[in-house]
Amino acid sequence: MSNTTWSETGTTWNNQPTIDGATLGTIGAVSGNTWYEVDVTAAVTGNGTYSFGATSTSGDGAYYDTRESGADAPQLVVTTGSTTPPPSGDPVFVGAGDIADSGSGDSATATLLDSIPGTVFTTGDNVYDSGTASQFNPAGGADSSRGLRSFVAGMGGAGHYGFGTIQPNSEARNSSAWGVLKFTLHSNSYDWQFVPVAGQTYTDSGTSTCH
Repeated sequence: MSNTTWSETGTTWNNQPTIDGATLGTIGAVSGNTWYEVDVTAAVTGNGTYSFGATSTSGDGAYYDTRESGADAPQLVVTTGSTTPPPSGDPVFVGAGDIADSGSGDSATATLLDSIPGTVFTTGDNVYDSGTASQFNPAGGADSSRGLRSFVAGMGGAGHYGFGTIQPNSEARNSSAWGVLKFTLHSNSYDWQFVPVAGQTYTDSGTSTCH
């Protein structure tokens, strides 16, 4: 109900607030001295005052206990937290390139994704031709204490490009292997691993702390 200004002692049949808003539930036929529950979670979206009304299309009369006393006094049951436990272990993200070209690269990459549990995110279809930089600062210099590590992983089914001039601080690169890039996130660090498709041998892996 949109009206939240009414009071228990000031409300009568003649000045009762209008029952409006979305229907939150139905309970069907009722019996005397019996509890009935309606889930109002959808209507309670934050702090504030909320009003709920009950109505019926039946011509039979029914009385409901509304005072906060007595054996059948109404109750507001509040449940906090998630009812679904979070998954165990640290989260795993698996990056896959654009599987664009037709041929064995597509199916091999898709098969590899099926075998690695984790959340899949998509990356570009080709590598940068200047390599992937290590941890660097805004000026481009190496910085292992506060620098950002960049991963460029275009390793899906699309065709590869060759490398041009390799920039300073580039640590690892490959322009022939298909595979996926796997990240495992910990509370203060992260692991990465390039996992090649079957029949290819290039790998790269490491661990770094979070700044």
